[in-house]
Amino acid sequence: MAKRWNNRQAFEEGWGIFDYYGVPVVMKLDDPPSVVPDLDYTEPKFASDAKALSFVKRKAKTSAYHKEALRLTKKGNLKYHNE
Repeated sequence: MAKRWNNRQAFEEGWGIFDYYGVPVVMKLDDPPSVVPDLDYTEPKFASDAKALSFVKRKAKTSAYHKEALRLTKKGNLKYHNE
C-alpha cells in the first residue's frame, strides 16, 4: 500500500485490511486474540469476509475511515470477493 494504513479501528470492529496475493483486501478477523491480544473480544464478529466487507461498505456512507478502506482495497476486493 502506498499509504500506511492504521488497522486499529478496523480490528476493534472485527475486520482488517490484509494482503491477498499481493493486493490489499477487507477480511474478517478469524482469530482476534492472535492478531491483537488486547481486544475486548475473542470470537469473530463476522460470519464471513463478505459480511465484513458489507459492514465496511455500509459504514463508508458516513465515515471517511471506511471510505478510505474501500479505496485502498478496491482492486483486491474485486479479486477476492468477486465483485
